Amino acid sequence: MTTTAKTLTLVSLFLAFALGGCAATHPAATAKERAEPIACIPVQTPTVLGDLLGAPAAPGAPQTKTEPAVVTARETSKPVEADFRPQLIVNFAFDSFLLDEAAKKSLEQYYLSVKGKPVPLTLEGFCDERGDGEYNMGLADHRSTAVRSYLSKLGLDPESLAAVGYGSEYPVNKAHNEEAWKLNRRVELVLPGAPKPGSKKRYGTQE
Repeated sequence: MTTTAKTLTLVSLFLAFALGGCAATHPAATAKERAEPIACIPVQTPTVLGDLLGAPAAPGAPQTKTEPAVVTARETSKPVEADFRPQLIVNFAFDSFLLDEAAKKSLEQYYLSVKGKPVPLTLEGFCDERGDGEYNMGLADHRSTAVRSYLSKLGLDPESLAAVGYGSEYPVNKAHNEEAWKLNRRVELVLPGAPKPGSKKRYGTQE
């Protein structure tokens, strides 16, 4: 046998021995072992809902910082309807433009509520239906002027107070009795942009 042949024979024996040893050391997996699934360890992570509700994260899970939601005024604010109702209504006795004690007290309370604030107002004077038109227009003017003078005396800027008279126009009560006439003898303190006198919208009702 030549030297080359001897060498090949030795290598073949060595490989056979090595492969046999590995097979003996690591036996092939049985059919049962191959059928068993590989166990997986679940990794728990905090949910978004849990973060928002303040629920504790699972042990070992990374801590996340949840920023508070920023709510803008556009998202929360709703259109605010202007309040066109009279700020105050002062009533008068028949055929008079004098302020009684109740009227003065109401004006004083109103002044305290707006003291130190610029309040542009229109003072609208009215009469009941009795009397002729020209006389009632003059009486209504006197009533609104009386209110303007008293508010100015209390401390409101007279330049922010506009006095106007409407006579017996625009009654708030169209009945023909003493109760209606008492309500119609008045001065209304209204803000700029208020609906026309006597309109239902001004008093918080629909036309």
